[in-house]
Amino acid sequence: MDHDPFAVRRAGPRAASAAGAFALGWGVLTVPAADAAGPAMFPSTCDTPSLVRAISAANDAGGPATVRLAGNCTYLLTEPTASGGNGADGLPVITGDVTMRGTDTTIARATRAPRFRVLEIAPAAALSLDGITISGGHTAGGGTPGAPGADGGGIRNAGTLTLHRSVLTGNRTGSGADGSDGAPGADGGEAGQPGGWGARGGRGGGIYNAGGTVTLRESLVSHNRTGRGGAGGDGGHGGHGAAGGDGGYGGRGAAGGSGAGLGGSGGTVTITSSVFAHNRTGDGGPTGSGGDGGDGTTGEGGDGGKAGNGRTSASGGPPGGIAAAGPLTVSGSMVYRNATGDGGDSGQAGHGGDGVTGGSGAGVWGGRAATQAGSGGDGGGIFTQRAYPTRIENSTVARNRTGDGGNGGDGGRGGNGERADGLAGSGAVGGWGGHGGGIGFGSGPNPPRCSPRPRSGTTAPAVVETAATRAVAGSRSARATAAADGTAATAVACTSTASAGWPSTVAPSPATSPAPAAGSAPHRTRTGEQAGPGRGASAAGSAQDGTCPTTPRSGCPAALQCTPTNLRTATRSSPAAGDAGH
Repeated sequence: MDHDPFAVRRAGPRAASAAGAFALGWGVLTVPAADAAGPAMFPSTCDTPSLVRAISAANDAGGPATVRLAGNCTYLLTEPTASGGNGADGLPVITGDVTMRGTDTTIARATRAPRFRVLEIAPAAALSLDGITISGGHTAGGGTPGAPGADGGGIRNAGTLTLHRSVLTGNRTGSGADGSDGAPGADGGEAGQPGGWGARGGRGGGIYNAGGTVTLRESLVSHNRTGRGGAGGDGGHGGHGAAGGDGGYGGRGAAGGSGAGLGGSGGTVTITSSVFAHNRTGDGGPTGSGGDGGDGTTGEGGDGGKAGNGRTSASGGPPGGIAAAGPLTVSGSMVYRNATGDGGDSGQAGHGGDGVTGGSGAGVWGGRAATQAGSGGDGGGIFTQRAYPTRIENSTVARNRTGDGGNGGDGGRGGNGERADGLAGSGAVGGWGGHGGGIGFGSGPNPPRCSPRPRSGTTAPAVVETAATRAVAGSRSARATAAADGTAATAVACTSTASAGWPSTVAPSPATSPAPAAGSAPHRTRTGEQAGPGRGASAAGSAQDGTCPTTPRSGCPAALQCTPTNLRTATRSSPAAGDAGH
């Protein structure tokens, strides 16, 4: 097993690693106590009722207020204190301008408590966390057929959220509800009803940004998950009669929740000197099976219903680490070993009913179109839309992976006939593997392109540009591979020789790096079999032994500077260019 420099060291209740320290492999970052700021101060002793009272008082302060949490304390939440249209919350919804400061302080949902997130920030409100771990939040799943899982396992933000020297770990969102099964056709040859569609899993396992502003500095987001997508309901079988009724179509499976570390539906995100590691999105829900055709007594048997189509709906959630639905800036940070979910499997196509002439089984050859299983989630580390400005600099995006495509289902069997048997249908197509193991690009006006763009004081960096998207970093750096719609682009992911002192042997210059291997593109297998592995191209360059030839400048984060210890770790753990890995 290779060395994992970002494993979270957990202490205390199973809740989380302490906010006071988290491991970066090359050292431990300790969170000191911070001085209180603001005109109003509300201290809390080490018990949950005291914290609830302090937050409520801070909300009512009428201006900036600070809640001082007890140091070396775990606040254990056993029941929700608020519940609204966004789901239940363990602490009062933040409605004012509140700062919460702690030292080695954890706020955790108890393992056997009802499901709820830990914190929620209302529109126009602001919350700043300093030296605090948020852990164990788990939003509810969809409670009725077709209902999605609730968003924001740890925190839901619709205002302004700032995390400084804090940790979000072990939070998750609920799964989407399954679709209901279609009603069977009545006797007399009535057609079966289609199955209902599944609902998506909850978004934002650690943080969900609902159009607000999120800023992270010197913080860790790890081991968070999103819920799976709901399964499509099965189609109802056709009714029997003189001519059999057709079977109902299977319902579509739904996508797993997006953004295991940080997800959103808009807003601005800025990440500085922070780590996103070991987060994973939920799998897509399987599609429903088609209903069988009804039997005909004097005419044809009914045709089988096709299975639900998962191609555009039953994908694994994108991405594992950071989902940007607005402007994104990542600086001096690491996005490491995150993963997207697998696509949902396809259901079974319906069989044709028996009759004077047998009904056709569902599938292309039976005349009722075949379907496709769900695709793996896109963007193992980061997923961003081309329409929004994106800047990634002095950062590492490494060893992330995308999910596998789902398995194709079997075709329907033709019905038995006195004169002629019905045609058999073909099986469903297997799902595509996810795009972009390191960085995935969503919809927008133009595909990404690479071009040199010199910066003062450095060698010429590589730039990934779209009409409104730019990712910039120095040319001597570990590189991240981005693939979108079959187009591969190279983004830079660490610091330049001039700024951090890394030798060129550790990471090749993006300007001269070859394009990713063909294996980085998504693919599908033949019908009726498991889809090929959805492994995105590796996001790290090859590494060789070397020395640090220059002295890093003081502005670089210590964890990212070239030192003998860091260099040995990078040399041991960096995969060869073009590798794909789980």
